[in-house]
Amino acid sequence: MGVPVVAGGRAFGVDGRYARALGADAWAPDARGAAAVLEAGLARPTNVRQPVDDLPHLADQKYNMVAQSRGRLVKETLTELERRFPPMREYGDAQRERTAEDLAHVVDFLATALYVDAVEVFTEFLGWTADVLSARNVPPHSLVTGLDILSDRLHDFPRALSLVRVGAARLTDRTDPAVTDTVV
Repeated sequence: MGVPVVAGGRAFGVDGRYARALGADAWAPDARGAAAVLEAGLARPTNVRQPVDDLPHLADQKYNMVAQSRGRLVKETLTELERRFPPMREYGDAQRERTAEDLAHVVDFLATALYVDAVEVFTEFLGWTADVLSARNVPPHSLVTGLDILSDRLHDFPRALSLVRVGAARLTDRTDPAVTDTVV
């Protein structure tokens, strides 16, 4: 009836937990593991399930609302970030484009964390992003400022707002003094 699905790689969790949450029939950590799974054979699924059957948290539609609002959220956050983070006013076109891309990724990871109901998807991404910003000589507290702005726009999405607040708190709790600086 259905087609078996093998999901692979770290994006599905180091143990494949997100692959299972998303309904994959099997998971492999890498290409060799996927080849072994395929060689062992997969049974053809006999029943068709809807995502809400396995992911009841999706019934609140917060994932859909955040994903569909992505463009607006990024644009509004970028505009307000320029007001609240004065160094951004000096950014050239390339830096502004990188900042918009970073904000788009933040919203994408927020939506993904909502979809799989896993805050660590969002918080781990934020930690990685803070490290990337540091490498670019961008103060990571700008990310906290961006999250504060984003949270202002998510007041109608309590589950999303909660994830953003947890993410901002974890970044603020990091030992990196640049992250814990007072935000304008």
